[in-house]
Amino acid sequence: MHPRSWPVAGLLIVLVSISLVRVNEWASEPERAIRVVIKANANAEEVDSVWMDVLGHRTGRGAEHSLLPSLSSVGAEPTEGASPVLIVQFWSGTSQRTRDGVVAQIARSPLILRVDTLPIRER
Repeated sequence: MHPRSWPVAGLLIVLVSISLVRVNEWASEPERAIRVVIKANANAEEVDSVWMDVLGHRTGRGAEHSLLPSLSSVGAEPTEGASPVLIVQFWSGTSQRTRDGVVAQIARSPLILRVDTLPIRER
């Protein structure tokens, strides 16, 4: 290697190292989650509607649906009294502003009793 190319190689190594650190920070960010409490005594059709129409949208292919873009997963939890409960996780890297917008959208549904923010879950 030519002696004048060492500074370029050193700069390249530094840039790659910084990039790897940034990617690692993004990938190891804890997932954020919310707890969605559905109105009391909701029937199975209403709970399905929350999954299909509030937390996602229908794709038009039978019963298939997609989650809202910022949501990574939805899972059922034990009921709270007579209210079904769902735990909803956001993708890592979802901004606070986007999460706030999604929470507000979910809370507007007449099928939703309330939405609670859960503590940050470490991986």
